[in-house]
Amino acid sequence: SNRGLASSCPIAFWAAYLISMSYSLSTRILDIPEGMNRTADAADFSWSSGFDLHPFPIWSRTRSLGEHIDFVANFMSAHIAICNDVGTTGPVRGKFVPRAAHDKPELRCSARSTDWNMIK
Repeated sequence: SNRGLASSCPIAFWAAYLISMSYSLSTRILDIPEGMNRTADAADFSWSSGFDLHPFPIWSRTRSLGEHIDFVANFMSAHIAICNDVGTTGPVRGKFVPRAAHDKPELRCSARSTDWNMIK
């Protein structure tokens, strides 16, 4: 069970949780289970200004593990966004699409379902 894994190897559990969460965000919008942030912040390797999941290369010097889970959950894959809807509501409201090139001009809708609509 998840509870057994979390108690026997908590660092590996949280590293796997963050990695799985990141992959899941590429296909769906996630809601974080209630209390997950408090549980993460109660761990010995999380403090108010950072966390460290050593030996895994997952750490922060600016936010706790619970805050990092919130941070990751606020992103979504570009193809999930409804590009033709100006007043987007529902599960995508408040979510952000990560961009790799911040030196490029912002486009209203950079993702389309076919190559025909892609800007090249």
